[in-house]
Amino acid sequence: MSANMRVPLLILTNVVFFPNTSLPLYIADENYEKLIHSAIQHNQLVGVSLELDENIYDDFHGNEIFGVGHPIIVERMNNGILKILLKGMHRVRCLAIEKYDPFIEANVEIIEDAISNKRILKNEKFNKLKEILDEWLKNSITDEKEREQFSHTIDTKEKVIDYVSTFMIQDMKIKQILLENTNIKERIDILSLMLDIKYPFYEKIEVCEALKDFENLENIARWAN
Repeated sequence: MSANMRVPLLILTNVVFFPNTSLPLYIADENYEKLIHSAIQHNQLVGVSLELDENIYDDFHGNEIFGVGHPIIVERMNNGILKILLKGMHRVRCLAIEKYDPFIEANVEIIEDAISNKRILKNEKFNKLKEILDEWLKNSITDEKEREQFSHTIDTKEKVIDYVSTFMIQDMKIKQILLENTNIKERIDILSLMLDIKYPFYEKIEVCEALKDFENLENIARWAN
């Protein structure tokens, strides 16, 4: 099932926003702050797209597939920067850019995971990724109560996989590949290939490069046809 909506859009250089995660952002740009206030006023979700070198639509420099979430203003900091949290909701595809000024708004369609994904049972690969995520949280969140509270929010396979993709994978192109993949079993397989339980905080460079090369070859073949 897909549904269309209009969303204001942030284009960022180093962020891939997964739909089953929460994303903290610090807003210093005046137009981006207008975007956040407008989205809250009009009850809109906000999109975050990874910046590309090439354009897709005129001045649009983002990936056409990105995550959208519900914006929550946390606080205005002493230096004037607006601290917000985006609660991830959907993966979407950009269909058209509706306006550019004072910020981008896009018409998008929701992209759901394949229905068969819901039937996937726990397996060794998933258990390994959950173990890696738990170890990362243990090392990153020193306050035990905060860590337990956060861990309790990661209560579905999709959330586990999306948070592993967010926290453990550093390569932005690989993150984008994972975001665009609608098959949770394939996402588990990719992450399992990339992460070693003995060295969980470093993805395997050779697997990263192979995945990116494969993606490039697929794109070339698609264009050729």
